Amino acid sequence: QELGHEVKIADYVVSKYNKEIIQQEITHFKPHFAGATAVTMNINEALKIMKDIKDSDLSIKTILGGPHVTFDADTILKENSFIDFIIRREGEHTIRDLLTSKDPYIEKIPGISFSQDGIITHNDERELISHIDQLPVPDYTLINTGKYKALGTSINMITSRGCPFPCIFCIGSKMVGRKVRYLSVNKVADMFQQLADLNFKQINIADDLFTSHKKRCIEICDEIIKRKLKITWVVG
Repeated sequence: QELGHEVKIADYVVSKYNKEIIQQEITHFKPHFAGATAVTMNINEALKIMKDIKDSDLSIKTILGGPHVTFDADTILKENSFIDFIIRREGEHTIRDLLTSKDPYIEKIPGISFSQDGIITHNDERELISHIDQLPVPDYTLINTGKYKALGTSINMITSRGCPFPCIFCIGSKMVGRKVRYLSVNKVADMFQQLADLNFKQINIADDLFTSHKKRCIEICDEIIKRKLKITWVVG
C-alpha cells in the first residue's frame, strides 16, 4: 500500500471458501496479481485457490511464496502451469520488484522462479534484508481479527530473522539465513503495544530463536515493564 498498490487479503483460514466465492472476489476487486503463502501442510489448498483464480481470469498473474515452494520450485512449476511466479525465501523486496516490473525485466529480478515456453528459470538468489527494522509493521486492518478472537486464538509476531544452527529437521536457517537479524528493542515494544491494543488473549513470539541474544531479551522485557503493557506472551 505504501508503494501505491491497492491490497486486499482474502483470509480463507477463518472464512468459508469455494470457487464461487473467489470468482465474486475477483469480479469485485479486479486484481492484477494474486498470491498465497505455502508451507507443506497447506500446499494443496494454496494450489487449488491459485488454480481457481486462474480459471476465473487468465490475465491475473499468480504468485506462490513460502518454504515449500522455495525448496520445491521445479516440481511446483512443472506440475502446475497456472502458477506464474514463485518467490523464494524472503519476499518483501522481491514482490515489490515483481509488481512494478514489465515482462522484459522479469529475468533481472532476483529471488523468483518462473516457467516460460516450457523452460523453468530460477533467477539468482536475492540477498537477505540486512536491516529488518526498515520493514513496515503488518497492516492488521486488512484481516478480520474479530473472527480469530471469537475462536480464542493467539496472535503471532516476530522480532528477528535467522538462526545460527543447522538442525537437519528445521528449515529456519535455510529459509532466512544463519546470521540473526534483529528488530530494535523499541520497535519490538511498539509492536507489542499495537498487538496488545487488539485484545487477543496472548501474543506468540514466532522467532526461530528468540533467546539467541540474552541481553536483548532482557532489554525487551524491561521495555514491556516500563510501558506497563499488560498482556500474556509466550516464546516457543
